[in-house]
Amino acid sequence: MTIISFLRFSTLTCALLALASSVYAQQLGLGLSFYSTYPSESLSTQCNTIDRTSELTTQCVEDVVSPEHYVQALVDLNTFTTIAPFSGGNDYELLVANLSYQDEDAKHYSEFTLQWRGIEIDSFTAVSTVDSSQKVAVSAVAEWLTHALSASIFSAPHLYGSIGASDYISALKLPQTIHQFERAGTQLYPDPFQGIVTRYVHNEFEDAIVDVSIFPFMAQTQHPSNTLLIGELENDHQLAQSVADQRDLQLIAQNPISPFAAHNGNNGFKLHLVANGLDEEPVFATSYAFFAKDKVVKVSTTFPEGLSDEFTNVLIANIEVPDESKLMSEVRLLLLEAGEHQ
Repeated sequence: MTIISFLRFSTLTCALLALASSVYAQQLGLGLSFYSTYPSESLSTQCNTIDRTSELTTQCVEDVVSPEHYVQALVDLNTFTTIAPFSGGNDYELLVANLSYQDEDAKHYSEFTLQWRGIEIDSFTAVSTVDSSQKVAVSAVAEWLTHALSASIFSAPHLYGSIGASDYISALKLPQTIHQFERAGTQLYPDPFQGIVTRYVHNEFEDAIVDVSIFPFMAQTQHPSNTLLIGELENDHQLAQSVADQRDLQLIAQNPISPFAAHNGNNGFKLHLVANGLDEEPVFATSYAFFAKDKVVKVSTTFPEGLSDEFTNVLIANIEVPDESKLMSEVRLLLLEAGEHQ
């Protein structure tokens, strides 16, 4: 078979990529959990140090605005896929506290704290002087949303920076070109534990694609196990088998998952798959997994292993990944302590 035949693929090829769940098809919306909470010390201080010109006895009162009003205001925005009041199940959680300074010119303070899996990533306070609880909630939520959009607090870069994840955008170094492939784009996954993906495309054959994914592994950096890399490729094999079954294709592993020694001395593993159908030319998917510092590097191609080996050797010799992040250092320490107490 000629190289042109090798590079003539159906759309199934991309589905057989090791990372078939590429971030290039992200969901459009986010679910948001809502909780009512106590005001922070700084908000209480702010409310209680208002310049009082009246001799009337006044005070700051909590929860003048019902949490249900905030929930309804969030629902009415129609910005999130779901609003889950007082319920988990979403990565993002919005905690809202409110204080009201009670006098003839009442001021209402709404404090919004956004968390990702329990870690605070943003805080914002809206101040309102409207005359009803419902209007306070509507006004405050609208003001918070304006802040959220302008500050991009739901974006992956904001999340990664807020929780101390790796700065892939600045610290990750990848070749711009490899042979006849060009970098087409790089994008962070919305989950810092999934890392980043970069796509390379061929300058002539549009179905010749490479996805390079980099993400942290959970084990201690001194003792990463090869079973982790093998497990990644086994998961890819299972996913490819599921896709092939749906398309009535015969999936063949040309070789079982096997060691792959890159030219720069980095040893990883490789999986090469071929899918055959009655009316289609063979579809290829070759995947590689390596360790680099505290990261896993996965290379997923849509062409035969000979060409894939050449690409991967150049990539692995020229890639530079970020150092261990503050987030992963803390996570690994917790895992180590948990293991010691078992």
